[in-house]
Amino acid sequence: MNARLYLLRHAKSDWGDPACPDFDRPLNQRGRKGAQCIGDFLRQQQLVPEQILCSPACRARETLAGVLAELPQLPRVHFDKALYLASPATILGCIHQAEATPASLMVIAHNPGMQQLARQLVESGELRLCAELGNKYPTAGLAILKANLSSWQETAAAKWELEHFVTPRKLGQISQG
Repeated sequence: MNARLYLLRHAKSDWGDPACPDFDRPLNQRGRKGAQCIGDFLRQQQLVPEQILCSPACRARETLAGVLAELPQLPRVHFDKALYLASPATILGCIHQAEATPASLMVIAHNPGMQQLARQLVESGELRLCAELGNKYPTAGLAILKANLSSWQETAAAKWELEHFVTPRKLGQISQG
């Protein structure tokens, strides 16, 4: 199947309460706008994932909610505790366990695991986008990869092309800061 893998780092979180446990940190205003911006991009490009695997951390769940609010149809969503601050190998393991049938799968999780996994998987794509991906994976950064595979268990061996690498800032919706 022609497959798309969407790797979305959670949006900008709120550090205003130093007593708030990391897992429970919500998004700040910029993060909420950023999540909606990414959802809007997906809707405009008609790139709606069929299934989403999401870290259960508050900032990841709120990122998911912001993205879903902009989509024309709701994908199947599965929360996986293993995605919280996961290594690339753990994220890959979660992907391998995804349903075999969806041709498009989104993962919403955390850095540095998301950037490291994207860098490991991408074999081709526009040089500028590949360089940006390798340099920095900001909050609400979304890498969309495409490859031909017969199941998600082949993810690590597939020849992934970086189709898009977008951020709210690059989309002109949110200023840095």
